[in-house]
Amino acid sequence: MTSLRRSIALAALAILPTLPVMALETGQTFGDWTVACGADPDQADRNVCQLFQDIQAQREGVDDPQTLLRVRIGYDPDQQIAAVILQMPLGLLLREGVLMQVDDTDALRLGVQTCTPQGCRAVMPLDATKEAQFRAGNLLKVRVATINGQAITMGVSLVGFGSGMDALIGG
Repeated sequence: MTSLRRSIALAALAILPTLPVMALETGQTFGDWTVACGADPDQADRNVCQLFQDIQAQREGVDDPQTLLRVRIGYDPDQQIAAVILQMPLGLLLREGVLMQVDDTDALRLGVQTCTPQGCRAVMPLDATKEAQFRAGNLLKVRVATINGQAITMGVSLVGFGSGMDALIGG
């Protein structure tokens, strides 16, 4: 191989890590997870994407289902950290918080950070241990209590989480 070809090949290898693995687009799916992208609220010239999954219930006499739970996975490439964001409707018993459990692992109690007219939100950093549990798991169980004390457990499929996370981190 000539030195010119070798130089070109080395230059091409040097820039490969900076290229996105896959360009993510809103509506793209990874198993049971969907991608949503939009402008970064902190940097208008930057687009950010999240994985999400909604758990909905059909209400009698109403055409539109009610979203009981929206699970979003966000990733900050600058900080290289991911987070799980749980969005739930109003009417929760806040002091109970939220129990989150992957399959039969130990449950983790999260506090509800805030409630707005759009619902209540709990956030958890997704460290390497939890991310590995999500990747290996089949079902994320999220348990909340209503104002009247009734416990409700919702199951969130983890099918496609690993490939979606890989795309989110690389995309």
